[in-house]
Amino acid sequence: MIFLPVGILFYISGKFKLDLPDWLWVISIIYIGIAWSFSIYIEQMLMAELYLWHLKWEKEVNRALAQGKPVPTLEEVKPPSILDGIPDLADLPKNKSKT
Repeated sequence: MIFLPVGILFYISGKFKLDLPDWLWVISIIYIGIAWSFSIYIEQMLMAELYLWHLKWEKEVNRALAQGKPVPTLEEVKPPSILDGIPDLADLPKNKSKT
């Protein structure tokens, strides 16, 4: 969806052999750069959310096993959210590797 406007511009200029002004191509190249950066950002945020969700699930599994309860599925664990204000990594054990 992000690249749809520029895709339409490329399609129309190629299909109808339009000679578009240089400033329009400069704007489209800048737009493509911003759109590409935004799509990479969104991908990274989604992967970070999945990673945090997996960490929360592992914590819940360990808690359930310690208490003798049934192991929860991933869908039973509430997914993390940036907007909820809860630091999801705050109570995870620290990695104390010696280097």
